[in-house]
Order: sequence, then C-alpha cells, then structure tokens
Amino acid sequence: MFCDKILQQISKIVEEENYPFYVYDLDNLKKIVEEFSSTKSVKLWYAQKANPLSSILRTMHSLNVPIDCASLGEVEQALRNGYSASQIISTGPSKSKAYLKTLVERGVRNFVLESQNQAYWLNEVAKDEVDVLLRIQKSNWKLSGQNVIGGNQLSQFGLEVFDWKKVNFRELKNLNILGFHIFQWGNILNRDELFSIWDEIFIDSKLWAQELGLTNFPVIDLGGGLGIPYSTHDKPLVISEILEYLESKRIENQLEEIWLELGRFLVGPVGYYANRIVDIKEVQGVRMLILEGGINHMIRGTLAKQYFPAMDLRSDSQKSPYRVYGPLCTSLDYLGEHHLSSQIEIGDWLVFTQCGAYGFSESMPLFLCHDLPAEFIFSEGNMEILRTRQKIDSLMR
Repeated sequence: MFCDKILQQISKIVEEENYPFYVYDLDNLKKIVEEFSSTKSVKLWYAQKANPLSSILRTMHSLNVPIDCASLGEVEQALRNGYSASQIISTGPSKSKAYLKTLVERGVRNFVLESQNQAYWLNEVAKDEVDVLLRIQKSNWKLSGQNVIGGNQLSQFGLEVFDWKKVNFRELKNLNILGFHIFQWGNILNRDELFSIWDEIFIDSKLWAQELGLTNFPVIDLGGGLGIPYSTHDKPLVISEILEYLESKRIENQLEEIWLELGRFLVGPVGYYANRIVDIKEVQGVRMLILEGGINHMIRGTLAKQYFPAMDLRSDSQKSPYRVYGPLCTSLDYLGEHHLSSQIEIGDWLVFTQCGAYGFSESMPLFLCHDLPAEFIFSEGNMEILRTRQKIDSLMR
C-alpha cells in the first residue's frame, strides 16, 4: 500500500507545510491503467466520480481511456482536459430531457438509459442514431445484503426487465441498443464473489435479450465494483486473473466487448493524505489523536465504514492502538482506529493511503469553515504542487 518514494517526498513536504495536503502518484496510476489495458476485449472507461482532478483526467486521456460522466459538470471537466464528446459515456439516474438535449448538442454519442422516460426523451432529441445501454436493476441476486450501489435492495438505478419490456424500442429509431449495463455491488475484494456476481449477469443477460427481442447485443457493461484493500488483512485483486476470466466470458457469450467503468480500482491506490496531529489525550482508557483535518477533507471512510489505512512517519517498530478524530464538532468526524508508534507526539504527521478515490472531492469542505488542503502530484519522479492551501473565505461569498 505504501510507496517509499512517495513517503520520502511527503517527509520533505511536511518540513515546510503546516496544514493537511493530498498527493497523487501519477506514475503508479499509469502502471495500473497500462496493465488493465493490455487486452482489447475489455474496454476500460474511467469513472470520473472517483476523482475529477484535471491532472488525473489528462493522464487517463493520454492513456486512451475514455470517460464515464454522470453530470454536466463532469462532461465539461472532461472536455476541458482533452476529451472529445465521442469519448464520453453518459451515466447516472438523473437525466432530464433538457440535459439529454444538451449532451446530444455537445456531441455525446454513448448513453446508459435508466428509465423509460430517458429512452423516449433521448430518441426525441437525438438528430440521428446514438448508442445506448439499458441499465438493469436485478432483484434476485444469490448474494444477499445491502451495498453502497444498492446490492440486493431497491435502488434508483435502472429498471427491471419487466419494465423495459413496456418500451416499444422498434419505434425509437434513434436508439441503437448495444446491450445491458448492470452494476449493483461496490468494492468487492473477494475474487470468487466477484466472479459469481458476473456469472449471474452473463447467464441472465441472455434471458433479458430474449425477453426484449434483442437478437444481437455486442456489449455488456459490468460497471465497476472492483475493490481495493483498506486493511492489511485483505488481499488485492489480481488484474491478470480478472482479464483472463472476462476474456473467457466474452468468447463464451459471443460478445464483441465487455465494458468496465472503473474509478476506485484505478485511482484509489495512488492517493495519499497527510494530516498533522494537534492533540493527544486518553478518555476512558482509550488513546485518542485529534488531527488538523477530518471528514471535511476525507469523509468516505465514515460514510462507508471503510476507514483509509494510516501510518506515522516515525521509524520505531513498537505500535499502540489509537482512535483517530478530526477537528469538527461532531462525533461523525472519526477516521478509524490505527496502530501507530507508541512514541507518537503532537506535531507528528499521519499519512493515509488508498484515498486517491472518493477523497477530497467527496468530502464536506465548508463545514466549520476550515481551510482546504493543498494538492500535489508525483509525476515522472518529480513532485509538483497543484494548489496551495486555500482559505475558506474565497468560497464563502
């Protein structure tokens, strides 16, 4: 999880910085993407919601990875950073007729349809044929339980096949149905569990096609859901095993391509968040660290109950458990329990890892009017600052 080169650079930065900051390792990002792009049978899209930073988008574009956008703001961010409209796929459950018209006018040609209305609206506003996937909400998974993307519970994503059957697609001449999009499970780290979910999708997709009268569908979009380890006890997924499995399923199901919209899996491992200790205390026998930044900079762990791993920069090996909190006036501002140096002191820094996805961009920076953290990138062996610490008054107009 930890890169020695990055930690050396962070150690240098903390000698001058006195406020939390993020670092993104673009060199490592390129390695991850290049390994995943080694086969032409799997089409990789970058799910921008994981991290919309311009430097990351430009890196993805340079590696020929098209982009998944779920809002007009994301579309514009992609276009600003080198993407053409033809390299964008429009996703997300909330698409009004006016929004679809705007995307068509911008030149977007790939859409995931989430409702009957979206199908009718897109057909109406499209000047000619556009490519679409029908998002399926499946309700009878073998795997039970809830998930941040819905899991086996009712969610706002897509429709059941029964509802899609009510649409007469033969009359919607501007919609070219490529296949299905189905994605209801997030951060799956167990390979066998992930493959079992995908097995269900491949089996069911044939039945869905029959029910909808689709004689040929060249694409299945499996969305994302590939997990990364937030605990030292977890084993990471092996990319080569995933690609080998997907290629066998592509051939078996006579598909042209299998699409994946990955965010966390690509950018999560390349992000670091450095945070300074401002106080240490013990309450009811529990040792606590109070940090300069908290969920105002990094809320995902609290929302998903998957806390980002943390380490200190001390070299001693003896560790003790600490509960770690941020500066906000709410008990929600909790960053997990971590084993850190027994000699840790006020003024020391912690480094959180795996936070390149759903880190700062998903947080709540305006709460309590704390400043925004600086952001750095590590690229071609060099550290570069993207944004210095930003005073909150610039946003409080």
